[in-house]
Amino acid sequence: MSDFDLYYWPVPFRSHFIRGTLAHCGCSWDGHDVDAIEGIMDFGVEKQPVAFMGPPVLIDRERNFAISQMPVIVIYFGERLLSCRQL
Repeated sequence: MSDFDLYYWPVPFRSHFIRGTLAHCGCSWDGHDVDAIEGIMDFGVEKQPVAFMGPPVLIDRERNFAISQMPVIVIYFGERLLSCRQL
C-alpha cells in the first residue's frame, strides 16, 4: 500500500510540486483518475475526506488525514517529511 493518495486532474501543474516533493523524499503515492475525483466532488461536504472545491487533495494514509490546496499540502510536507533532509 502506498503512503499517500493524490487526487488531481490528469494535467501537469499544481500536482507537480506535490509529486516532486513525494518523489524526492522517497514516498509512494497512488494517483486517482477523473472518475474518482468527480465521485468525491459529488459527495456532500460532510462525506468528503476534506471539504474542497477542486483538486489537489492529498490523503496521508498513515495518519488518516486529508488536506487540500497545493500550498497547504507543501507546507504540510515541510512538517510531515522532516526526515527527508537531502535538500
